[in-house]
Amino acid sequence: TAANDRDFSAYRFMIKYNAANNLGDGDFRVKLKNVVLTSYEKPTTEEWNQQKAQEVDALIDAIKTPVTLESEASITVARSAYDALKSAQKALVTKLDALTAAETTLAGLKSDAAVANTIKLINDIGTPITLESGSVIKAARAAYNALTAAEQANTALANGDISQEQYDALQREI
Repeated sequence: TAANDRDFSAYRFMIKYNAANNLGDGDFRVKLKNVVLTSYEKPTTEEWNQQKAQEVDALIDAIKTPVTLESEASITVARSAYDALKSAQKALVTKLDALTAAETTLAGLKSDAAVANTIKLINDIGTPITLESGSVIKAARAAYNALTAAEQANTALANGDISQEQYDALQREI
């Protein structure tokens, strides 16, 4: 009959709904009028904690390898999700090492990019240095000053990336 077809259709919907929302195949009832889940087996605290940890592990898995500068958004999302967990849930995350490694790689890539950008700005100063070089020197100085001491050392004359005149211009006010 039509009513039985509706019942079976609603039941199939609820099975799909539960599967799509990771609710399992627990006890549930269907209201035919609204076709909504009215009850299901509430997960235990341990099950809930495991589910939350697995969600973070999935976010960590979603970080593409090799890590690039474009990976920053997915790394940030995974870290924020991990940080939002309770300590019992954090203990269940199995891929934290992968997240930490991705963060370390990203930090290195960002540092390399900042050094490369600073070297480019320094090289853009050009020679000979003129009064018109002022704005270019200021931009290079700002980029240089934003670097850490170790990053600044990577722009040193020993690398051959900048000329003595450009380096001197960077070191003094115009």
